[in-house]
Amino acid sequence: MRVLLLSACLFLAWSNAPLVTAVDNGTAVADTDSAAKNKQWFDTRAANRARREGLSTDAAADRIERAKNAAAIAQDLAKTAADLRVPGQNQAFARIVEFIARLDPVQAESVKAAFAALPAEPATAEPKTVTAWQTFFKAKSLTLIMETEVLWQKALDNNDTDTAYDSLQQVLTYDPDHTSMRKALNQTKVDGRYYGPKDMELVAAGLRWDVTLGWVSANDLARYEKGEYFDLQSKKWTTLEEANTLRSDPTNQWVMQTEHLELRGTAKLQDLVNAANKLEDFYKQIFASYSLFFRKGENDVKLIFGLLDHPRLVVNIAKDRDAYAASLPPGRPVGNSIGRWAPKVGASFFFAGRMDAMYHEFTHQILDVFSGGTKAPVWVMEGIAIYTENPTYRNGQLHLGDWAKNRQIRKHFALLSAGNAMTFDQLMALDPKSWKVTNVQSQYSAAGALAHFCMEADQRKYRSDYVEFVRDCYLGETQGYTLWDYLGMTRDDFIAAYKAWEKAASESLK
Repeated sequence: MRVLLLSACLFLAWSNAPLVTAVDNGTAVADTDSAAKNKQWFDTRAANRARREGLSTDAAADRIERAKNAAAIAQDLAKTAADLRVPGQNQAFARIVEFIARLDPVQAESVKAAFAALPAEPATAEPKTVTAWQTFFKAKSLTLIMETEVLWQKALDNNDTDTAYDSLQQVLTYDPDHTSMRKALNQTKVDGRYYGPKDMELVAAGLRWDVTLGWVSANDLARYEKGEYFDLQSKKWTTLEEANTLRSDPTNQWVMQTEHLELRGTAKLQDLVNAANKLEDFYKQIFASYSLFFRKGENDVKLIFGLLDHPRLVVNIAKDRDAYAASLPPGRPVGNSIGRWAPKVGASFFFAGRMDAMYHEFTHQILDVFSGGTKAPVWVMEGIAIYTENPTYRNGQLHLGDWAKNRQIRKHFALLSAGNAMTFDQLMALDPKSWKVTNVQSQYSAAGALAHFCMEADQRKYRSDYVEFVRDCYLGETQGYTLWDYLGMTRDDFIAAYKAWEKAASESLK
């Protein structure tokens, strides 16, 4: 049944126009109904697209104005702080500068200079001075981010999740303890770190997350500093070296839980924790980028930050490639693979050190799990995974879509320059049987380049429509409409835009 559904979706995706099924020997009534439904589908998509594009355009134009308004408020704060200098101001001022810099770096520089010109921050201040400053600062700080908060809600109301996510990040940059936002995200702050509801169960048991050691006993931090390690599985103190040796045996492997993941494996604890940190960050970015894929209802801010409630996703990380091969489920030969998502057992399998493979297969895992199994064309599934497999960190945050860092997509442009790249029509003609048979490298690179174009080209103009196409492909609900139908383009216009992007990208690499 799954093969039949996949074949059906492939056929629908290849067609150049929506399928119209003849009813009652092709009567005029059936034709009229079909034409009306067809027109309604296109009209609805066009209206949604226009609304999103309008909001995105307004948000981009409003960005500088919001920066100017915020900078004016910041200058007032600097003037008042010159007379009411109190402890703790510099930390707040640094967040204000970062907030404005996200909107307009030029405006941020003048604000940064104004704060830098203030007298040195005192260690203490008179209570009346502190009270006066707090009263003034509270009133000003509310207006500083008010316009961005309004934009956030407006973006949510109009399904513009890119603008919504950007606005949320801006607000949290200025006010990381924003009460209503943290409440919406169902996050609780403990010892300077925010935890989700599942993590809070471990926190309530006396544990805290350490970015190197994972979960540690909050009351015994001094022992960890001395080189001891408390093995939560055996419930005894040991050393990290001894614990890693014990857990390198598959019968005694590590088992570790985070908010969204259950990690198992024979790799060193440090490797598991490093993967946990990165995959949790990656998980949030997948939801931010593909939120329309997962959306369950209106205005769901938790969804944009990847905080939907679901069973933890199982990830296995072996100590080396041999251990990885041994860990694979029966019937899944290792071949040349360096990572696998195995839907039948509901888990992914990797070995330590290959984060690109983890990101790639974990993308398959997330999209499969949340769609109930894929019915999408192979070029859609693999294109997304290639697009996501090389995220980068900027300013402490993980970001997707930097094709210059993506080896597979760069390979497409190299093949293009050499005249050996897979064409658009060749890519669209691939089915699961022909995938990986010949020209494997060109298949993956072409699929990744196409996904990148749909996600990032023309200032993300096509992203929302593309994500909805991906979602409907996974669910088998495209109704015969093509990728370019979803994007509101003719086939010729789509191919022309794609080829122009390919050419420009290739030129930029020379």
